This record gives sequence, structure tokens and C-alpha cells, in this order.
Amino acid sequence: MQVKLIAPWQDRCGVTGYALALKKELDTLLDVQMVRVPKTRSLKGILALCDQINKGDIAHIQYAQDFYGSWRYQGILCNFTFFLKHIRIPIVITAHELTHGLPFLGVNKISLKRIFYNTLLVPIVNWTPYGRFLRGRFLDIANCIIVHNSADKLLLESLNIDAQKVSLLYPGVADIETPNNAFTREELGLKDRRLITTFGFIRPHKGYETIIEVMKYLPEDVVFIIAGGLRDGAINLYMAKLKALISSSGLQDRVKITGYLDNEKLIPLLSISDVILFPYSHMTTSSYAFSYAIAAKRPIITSNTNFFSEIKQKFSAVKIFEIFDSQAIAGMIKEALDSHGQEPQGAAKYRQAWSWKNVAKKTYKIYCDILFKRT
Repeated sequence: MQVKLIAPWQDRCGVTGYALALKKELDTLLDVQMVRVPKTRSLKGILALCDQINKGDIAHIQYAQDFYGSWRYQGILCNFTFFLKHIRIPIVITAHELTHGLPFLGVNKISLKRIFYNTLLVPIVNWTPYGRFLRGRFLDIANCIIVHNSADKLLLESLNIDAQKVSLLYPGVADIETPNNAFTREELGLKDRRLITTFGFIRPHKGYETIIEVMKYLPEDVVFIIAGGLRDGAINLYMAKLKALISSSGLQDRVKITGYLDNEKLIPLLSISDVILFPYSHMTTSSYAFSYAIAAKRPIITSNTNFFSEIKQKFSAVKIFEIFDSQAIAGMIKEALDSHGQEPQGAAKYRQAWSWKNVAKKTYKIYCDILFKRT
């Protein structure tokens, strides 16, 4: 069996990291060829790419909205559906993110952009057949769709995609070694201070402001590390506002933004963190960063988004909080700090169940089932 593993190829990208980790384990089970796909292609280039892919037995596509389109990037999505229609071998699609529906925006001031969004865009995306197509109905061409949380599975079923087509696989957890950590503390000037850390590309929805507010309830020796950089220049304005908030709060010595860290520096940082945080204000999909966090074997505290609530309910691998209760969050962080790095009991169970080795085995079984049904 030969699988063509198709992924957007870009450094510093979670989807690329996911695909490479999956390939590494699948290589022990079958022949996997990575097909590197740029963000956009001409139709002629797409057909040439399909000719290459059709020489395999299974096409496994890593779908991400930024690369292959969504309601926001409809032109790119049109090219992606053209691409799917010209693949003649069975298709597996891992949907790393989906749009569940657009929220209405509050209109506290007259804005033509907001009026257009609320009166036209939201109804089209949320309640029309074309909107259902944009939110995921286009994936129905696949023989199997892999999602990373139950909410995405229910969404696809609500779009009239056969439930038998949809498989829930959580992102794999790597086996990482704890390195010598001294250099990380020295570089950051941390000495013996206690660290609460969040990491990943900086985005407005990741709730940094919440933890900055919480810092006034935490002991002076606690430092909040924001380990991440900008993925693109569009976030420059937000970064400036975040730095201004840190400064106006008088927390320059207790909140540090590291910039982008590769794995050689990120893993040592996670391993010495007293608590790892995911204070996201909203998230409709899973978090590949969570796989690194749980691999680091540190206490993890998250907001109550769908994915983290699901992990809490099924495995008791994290502790979750209500995003707007600063004092309660501070209490939970203090409790974790006092546990001296003791992670929740279910974390080890999650690591074992969803190791990359087990994820690869489950993925391999999906391939075999598809080919057996086809035969």
C-alpha cells in the first residue's frame, strides 16, 4: 500500500508538524510519500499534482483553512474542490479546523462593515445550502474524514455527511526527552522564579489579557511566559497593544514574550514550567500545542472551550476554568504551583492512548478498511 500524504509545506506550521510526526510513525507500517503543496496553484498545476497523487493507493490530505480555503477564502476553496474532484484514488481528509457558524457582532457604533457582516454574511454562512458547503459539506467527497474533537464530528453530521465517514482521532503525543534546562533559565533571566507558560503563535483569541489580569492575584515570584512569535505581519498591531498592556500594568518584569522558539528551545522551557496554560477565549477545534504540553508532563490549566472540556471529561488530564473569573483562575494556578509539578492523574492515560504510535495504527486501520470496502 502506498499513501500520498498531502500537506501544506511551510516551516513553523502546526499542520506541517502534525503531518511529519504522523509520517514518521506510518513509515513503520507502509509506504508513505509526502506531497508538498503550496498555498495556491494554477488549475494546470493542480491537474499535474493530481496525476502524481493518482499513482498511489490512498490520498491523505491535511486540510487547514488558511491553505485550502473556507468561507473567508472562497476562491482558494474553489481551487481545493477542483483538486479533490480530480483525485481518482480513495481520499482521507484530516480536517484540522472547521467553521461551526459565524457569531453576530455587537453594533455599538455605526459601521457599514458590521452591518454587512450581520445582515448578509452571517445568514448566508449559517443558514443556506451554500453556507453549509463553505462550513464543511465540500469534504463529503472523501471516503473518510478525520476530526480532532466531538464537536467537529457533530458539525459534519449536521451537514448531512454520513456519520460512518467521520472518525475522531485526537492529535498524537510525542515522546520527548527532558533536556538540560539550565541555559533556558539563564537566557530568560529567570533564576529561581516560578513559571506559568503559554506558547504557540500569538493570536488575539488566546487569552493573554486574562492571565495578565490574573497576575495581580499571584505571588511576586511568579512569571508569566508567552512563548511565541508572529506568524504574519497582520498581528503587529495586536502585539503592540499587548506590550502596551503589560507596560501599563507594571508587569514588565513578570510577563515576558520570548518570540518564536523552535523545539530545541521550546521543549526545555515547557519542561521547567511549573504550570502550562491555555487561556483561549474561544476555539472551535483542537490544539496541536496541547500535544506538546501534555508530552512535557507538567500541570495543564485551560479555559473551558469544547476541546479542552472534552479532554477533561474523558480523561481528567487537565483542569479547566471559566474565562472571565480572574480570582478563580488565580486560585487554580496557585493550587497547581503548590503541587510541585504534579500533573492530573488522567494525563498519563491520555499520553498512552494517543501516542503517535497508536494514532498511526488507527490511521492505518482506516486506510485498510477503505481499500477492503473498495475491493
